[in-house]
Amino acid sequence: MEFEKLLGKHISVFEKVIGNDFENKLHGKYLYYIPNKDIKKYFLEVSYYAISIVVDKSDVLESISLRFYKIIDKQFYSSLVDKYRVPNSILVPSGSYTITSESITKEDSDSIVASTRKREVDLREGTFNEKPFVMIWKKENFYIQAFLRYEQNISEITFSIDGSPFIIKPK
Repeated sequence: MEFEKLLGKHISVFEKVIGNDFENKLHGKYLYYIPNKDIKKYFLEVSYYAISIVVDKSDVLESISLRFYKIIDKQFYSSLVDKYRVPNSILVPSGSYTITSESITKEDSDSIVASTRKREVDLREGTFNEKPFVMIWKKENFYIQAFLRYEQNISEITFSIDGSPFIIKPK
């Protein structure tokens, strides 16, 4: 499936294309997951388990994110390069980062109600062999960002239309 071709289309087109194997009942309106573990969906021959989307106020797709239960390995990276060419940017951690934690407790007790953790990482240009944090492709009509989360052993690939907000933008 070429997810980039669904960008700019109405959500109803997206739902028709992805079919009935996905549902979005548990985690909000815009996260689609496969409830049956026996059903596999593939992108470039790698299985993904969920799709999340961002739509504008007219329900037109601005971005589509695929979630994988694995890190993008050399073979998957080669398939991405074969299809989309070499990324415009491969960003790797430079070694320095800060972690900020915050907890919210109930007023009448010391029990924690919510906890947040923010991690800021300094990034530099690098190569795939340096365990990238993110890889970015800027195509003519869309962007691709591949986030690799080594600690969780998961990856996420996001397709987004030009002009959509990104955490990280290529130069």
